[in-house]
Amino acid sequence: FFFFFFFFFFFFFFFFFVSRFGLDLPPRISWREAQGRIPVGLLSFMRESRRLINDRLKRELRVRLRYPTVAHGLPAALAG
Repeated sequence: FFFFFFFFFFFFFFFFFVSRFGLDLPPRISWREAQGRIPVGLLSFMRESRRLINDRLKRELRVRLRYPTVAHGLPAALAG
């Protein structure tokens, strides 16, 4: 499950930036190939990344987030 989520999140994140700036998608590589090409520290971060769920924050503090998702927040951040 973690690998699927990790892949989906980063693919969405990169796809968003790539499409926003008209760039080409980076080549897809296997995890084994990544271990030989990506620095150990970055690979460790990628392996240990966790999804943050803000449901409890919204429920207990009764807050409504201005940008509830990456898709909502990035355009605003890029705009200034």
